[in-house]
Amino acid sequence: MSKVKAPKYTLTEAQRHMYASEKLTNFRWVAKYLAKYSAYTLTDKDLASADVEFQLADIGQYAEIASNNIVPVSFIFNNIDKMLQPDFPLEGYEGLRDSVWVAEYFGRVSHLHSYVAYRPHSKQLVAATSGTCSVPQAMQDLRTLYHRPRHAPGVVHSGFWSLYKGVRDLVYAGIATGFKEHPDAEELVITGHSMGGAVSYLLIMDVFLGKIPIPAKCRLKLASFGAPRVGDAAFVKHWRELRTAFQEKHEFTELCVKAYNDGVPSLPPRSFGYRHFTEKPFYLIHGRLYKVPPSESEFSLFLADPAPTNDQPIQYPRGGHNYYNGRNMERVLTRLQWLQKAMLGQDDWVNRYKKRASKHLAPSISQLKPGLPPSSPSMAMAAMQDPKHEGLPTPSSSNASSPSGSSTSSTPPQP
Repeated sequence: MSKVKAPKYTLTEAQRHMYASEKLTNFRWVAKYLAKYSAYTLTDKDLASADVEFQLADIGQYAEIASNNIVPVSFIFNNIDKMLQPDFPLEGYEGLRDSVWVAEYFGRVSHLHSYVAYRPHSKQLVAATSGTCSVPQAMQDLRTLYHRPRHAPGVVHSGFWSLYKGVRDLVYAGIATGFKEHPDAEELVITGHSMGGAVSYLLIMDVFLGKIPIPAKCRLKLASFGAPRVGDAAFVKHWRELRTAFQEKHEFTELCVKAYNDGVPSLPPRSFGYRHFTEKPFYLIHGRLYKVPPSESEFSLFLADPAPTNDQPIQYPRGGHNYYNGRNMERVLTRLQWLQKAMLGQDDWVNRYKKRASKHLAPSISQLKPGLPPSSPSMAMAAMQDPKHEGLPTPSSSNASSPSGSSTSSTPPQP
């Protein structure tokens, strides 16, 4: 089809400031040069239900904080009421309230961060995996050479496979601990943004195969945001067959969302042989969530009718990789960076955080100047990874106690 152009939208002064201040890569250039527009135009009849939109926005909060490798998630949940206050790191992340920390770990490949938490009010056990947040992890993203799994047809992205293998035993043990400590859990949710979404698809396959055992009546849910392609057509076909067999005994919900101007779902290119797992993804554009027909599942760009006009307020009109669920991920990661600095060597972290944040947040959050979170673990994170720290109980087949991998489980540290 001929070259398609999205409608122009006039930015407000606050939006121009926000985009000029971006530090994280949003992969709009990838969308511009590699992604292709579908010939199918999304309309009101394709709009997703309010329930699906809520589920994605709700679970997305767990995926988003997984991409933080500077403040322990245990500390976040142990101080959640303070974290949710205005101008604090998790302002607006009400879905995290009352969450119970279960385990947190770092994979033996590129230090991939993941954690497990329990949500008492919804009886959900959530396993979340980080997106790319360091140079070594970005190098794994670039390893697009094929890897041929021993027990599955087809090939997979070698970098994503290595990251998955480096963290899977820790995830197995974390989920097992979660079910043991919270036997009333009714649903296991596996989620991730970007690279974390890619790893989540491989972890879900282990649930299909029974390598991650779940109770007989437990539901399973996958929520991925801006995930790249992981395997070729043969591997994807195998994944879908396992999913179908699993659904004969368990309820499974598959929620995959792509966003306008996010180039990551178009990687690795389809011409390399890679395909997406999900046949019915969702597409987020200008604050509206649409269902994508199976025939268009490989596309990463769509036009929507009616198109927005300058009379309609749009929060993030340029889209991009870090703008999902009506939130700017860079904002929370920046504030967590401020928090990490406020925590170092001081007991009164609340007042130290307020002092640091006040330099950036006056007069309103619309004036936020984001910063790039560090690519290496903070001192607080490093302390969690001390060899003397008690690790997760793991199956006999686990390599979680390997010196090259690390995990934490037990009572969260007090502030």
